[in-house]
Amino acid sequence: MAVSLSEDFEDCDVFVVGAGLAGLAAAIDFARAGFSVVSCGAADRLGQGRTVTLLGRSIDLLKGLDIWRDVEPLAAPLRSLRIIDDTGALFPPRPVEFHADEIGLDAFGWNIENAALADMLAKAAAALPVGRVGVGEDIARQILTFMTVGFASGSIVYLDGGALVT
Repeated sequence: MAVSLSEDFEDCDVFVVGAGLAGLAAAIDFARAGFSVVSCGAADRLGQGRTVTLLGRSIDLLKGLDIWRDVEPLAAPLRSLRIIDDTGALFPPRPVEFHADEIGLDAFGWNIENAALADMLAKAAAALPVGRVGVGEDIARQILTFMTVGFASGSIVYLDGGALVT
């Protein structure tokens, strides 16, 4: 959803700064709870090839956001963990291996590429009334105006390039 900074931006209930995994999840959750949401952040996916391991609470969050069924086929289950002592001790202990089924779990967690998960979250956010603005100095000035009017004077916004807007 496109955002008119002069209208929607100042009237939103929740303004989420950051369009990464946590920012997108927060925007989706607030929108589904009935709040008017504006999300600000870069649409570019940095860190291509990096992965994240999702454990119990993260899976519960994605289930609550109703996107786990779309994410699960892209994730690899972590069914065993091996601990290896690499301290260089004269008599190191043997490696120890744990299996998820020993404690009644299908997997300890799930590993997925950050970009794939972010794309799924962005798709879910796009299907909801979440306003979206990009990044840059003009947007930072709008954020600053919002923060100054809505929160406290003297706010500072730091940009990715190191510049700041006061």
